[in-house]
Amino acid sequence: MATIAELLPFLQQGYTLQSVRGETVRPLGGHMVEWMKARGYRFEPERYNLAEIRSMGDAWSWGCCFMGSGKSVFIETDIAAVEKLIARGVKGAAYGAQPK
Repeated sequence: MATIAELLPFLQQGYTLQSVRGETVRPLGGHMVEWMKARGYRFEPERYNLAEIRSMGDAWSWGCCFMGSGKSVFIETDIAAVEKLIARGVKGAAYGAQPK
């Protein structure tokens, strides 16, 4: 299981991250990201720059979102596996957006 800090290089490469709570962090371009934070039974967007994300602590496990066969989204939480998927050319996925 990876932390959000360990996955920041992949976020900077344009990959969406998702926590075990279902929260997502997606790149917005430049140094800005949108974090869909859980608020009770709903999610609310908050915008941060990468420096703010880097300094935040988060107790939950995170992974990178990828597009599987049949356009299904899956989450990989092991950093070595994430690197292998990227090397194989597996497309990243973002909710509400086309894969990159």
